Amino acid sequence: MRGKWDYLQAQLHSGTLNRRDFLAAAAALGVTVGLANQALAQAPKRGGHLVVGIDQGSSDDSLDPASWGADYNYASGHMIFDTLTYADAQFKLQPWLATSWDSKDLKVWVFKIRKGVTFHNGKTLVPADVVYSLNHHRGGASRGKSMVSAVTDIVATAPDEVTITLNSANADFPYNLAEFHMMVMPDGAKYDAGIGTGAFKLESFQPGVTTKASRNKNDWNQDRGYVDTVEMLLVNDPTARIQGLLGGSLHIVNRLPANAIKPLENNPKFRILSAAGGNHTTFVMTSNKPPYDNLDLRLAMKLAIDREEVLKTVFRGYGKIANDHPIPTHLPFYASDIPQHVYDPDKAKFHFKKSGFGGPVVLIVSDAAGGSVEMAQIFKANAAKAGIEVEINRAASDGYWTKYWRVAPFFASTFGGRATADIALSIEFSPTSPFCECQWVEPKFDSVLAAARAETDQTKRGQMYREAQLMVHEGAGTVLPVFNSAIEGATSKVNGFTPSPVQQYAAWRGTEQIWLSDA
Repeated sequence: MRGKWDYLQAQLHSGTLNRRDFLAAAAALGVTVGLANQALAQAPKRGGHLVVGIDQGSSDDSLDPASWGADYNYASGHMIFDTLTYADAQFKLQPWLATSWDSKDLKVWVFKIRKGVTFHNGKTLVPADVVYSLNHHRGGASRGKSMVSAVTDIVATAPDEVTITLNSANADFPYNLAEFHMMVMPDGAKYDAGIGTGAFKLESFQPGVTTKASRNKNDWNQDRGYVDTVEMLLVNDPTARIQGLLGGSLHIVNRLPANAIKPLENNPKFRILSAAGGNHTTFVMTSNKPPYDNLDLRLAMKLAIDREEVLKTVFRGYGKIANDHPIPTHLPFYASDIPQHVYDPDKAKFHFKKSGFGGPVVLIVSDAAGGSVEMAQIFKANAAKAGIEVEINRAASDGYWTKYWRVAPFFASTFGGRATADIALSIEFSPTSPFCECQWVEPKFDSVLAAARAETDQTKRGQMYREAQLMVHEGAGTVLPVFNSAIEGATSKVNGFTPSPVQQYAAWRGTEQIWLSDA
């Protein structure tokens, strides 16, 4: 009876069996009404229209994964597309469109491609689609280029197999293919056509406004995609996201400021969904141009901010103190013995004076970089005690990522967490990465990362990643004071959503997890 009951519940969860037929079948098995109702309460309910509010988008947005650079792109893209692999909430790599992978030398990787997968246009997934999709990022200006920069060849070597050759060994390479730029589309398709294998099929896309999609009835994975239709709205203003929840026009929203969630707390009509991870809001100095090409000036900025005050005041304790590098304590290879940067007005004043820069320090912030406006006010007050004048310029959210990010000499930014130390360090600080915001150039840094990727001895790898963290901590132009928890807000109708420490919005897969109740 146990095996049949498990099978019955699996049919309910996959949507193969409706609730009425499930109750009838449960009764036939002799299952009590109470146990059957408990299973029904836990089982995802299919149907309904989901409205999501996501930030960090603009009228310049595109469905081309190579162009993606912020939250709205990632969240809407994950509705439509799939990657070969994905990192789960425990940072373990799981099969997705690839069912397995293997390498004998960490340079030549063989991926087995899942059979029976259909694109939204009816085409069957084959290895040529994977080759086409990954090659899209190897040339041009793709923001995912750093994930495949070591690739020298990608070929279909069997009807269900793709072989990828690297120019150097990389033990973590399969993790690179879980990154949100590495979406798979049909061979020869227009990159911005929005044709994927995801849980939802694109219906319409209006850049800077909305993405509408409907459930993919032919989805290869029937354990996701429970609502019938989705409307993902761009809502850059955090106050508007909160009001959308309170007013009932939005079911779930991302990136809520910790100091704005009080109306949701202790209210049975709403849920606060939070996971401690590697998310961080930063102040970034362009390190290869004056005045921030001066190491003393960069160090002064790192010592002129009270991290404890930022965590307590801006993020209300939702997070952990950081140490000016992107590896949080829970990630493998975190270097716990690197001396912690702390607020020290006297040392900050010493290094500021030594730099020869007279100020003022001009910092560009925006609501688009969550928490940066409030964090800047604390920084301004803290720095004043070190004799450093900080001038804050608040920019509009719309267009912030094109007008100021990597353009202004000193600006605010945000990053989500990553599944490995190598990806986190490479994306933010390797000069070959389009996300190397501070434009810091340290040749030894790249060589250390390359050696760590090729090392199979975990102790030696840890020592190398420690060295890389130390170099960023001491020299790079990024002030990274706190790892702030991802905070999403939802109505009580939202079920199934599981926050992830890997990335925000359930590692951008929130929409495919959610099912709606009548509550």
